[in-house]
Amino acid sequence: MSQSYETYRGLCQEQKTRALTQRRFCDMVGFLDLYGLINARIVSLGRYGKTREIMSSLPDRVVKGLV
Repeated sequence: MSQSYETYRGLCQEQKTRALTQRRFCDMVGFLDLYGLINARIVSLGRYGKTREIMSSLPDRVVKGLV
């Protein structure tokens, strides 16, 4: 999750917009997962904790239309 948040913050800096806090960003990922736009499964890292693995749930033709 940390890597995706850092990417998000970098995009916000490029666009000169204020980034959400990491907590709010995690909430947004949860909502996107709930609505089926992404698939965020929880992966156990053993004693190093847990993280979310984020993948797109949208078909390729829809993603290409967004870009």
